Amino acid sequence: MNHVAISGFLGCDPELKRMESGGKKLSVCTFTLGVRRIYAKQGEQNSDFFRITTFNKQAEFAAKYLQKGRKIIVEGTLKQDRYQGEDGKTRYGVSINANKIEFCDTKHEENEIADTAAYVSSFTDFSGLEGADFQTESLQ
Repeated sequence: MNHVAISGFLGCDPELKRMESGGKKLSVCTFTLGVRRIYAKQGEQNSDFFRITTFNKQAEFAAKYLQKGRKIIVEGTLKQDRYQGEDGKTRYGVSINANKIEFCDTKHEENEIADTAAYVSSFTDFSGLEGADFQTESLQ
C-alpha cells in the first residue's frame, strides 16, 4: 500500500505548468509543504519539507487558491525522485503526488499567513534543485 497524509504550511507559492502530450493537455502544479516534526524537543523548530505535485483539475485548483504560508492537508502517494546533481552524481529524494488537498486555515487567519510564510522560508533551502530534471520511480 502506498498512501500518505500530511499537514503543513506551504513553503512557496504553487508553480503551474501547462503542457501537451500526445494531443492531450496536461496541467502540473508543484509546491513545497513544510511539516513540523512532532518528536522535536521543546523549543526546537525542526521541519521537513516535501515536494508536492498534482495534476489537471487539482493542479488548477492548487495554483488558484493556494499561497505561501497557507496551512493545508495533502493526501496522496509517495514517489521516489532521481536527478543529476551539479557534481554529476545521481541524487534521490521522495516527493508526494497529491490526490486530495484540504485547507486547514480560515479566511480570518489570512493575516497570519504572511508571518507563517516568513517562518517557513527561513528553513527552506533547495539549492541545487533549481534546474534539476526529475525522473520518478515508484516506491510500490
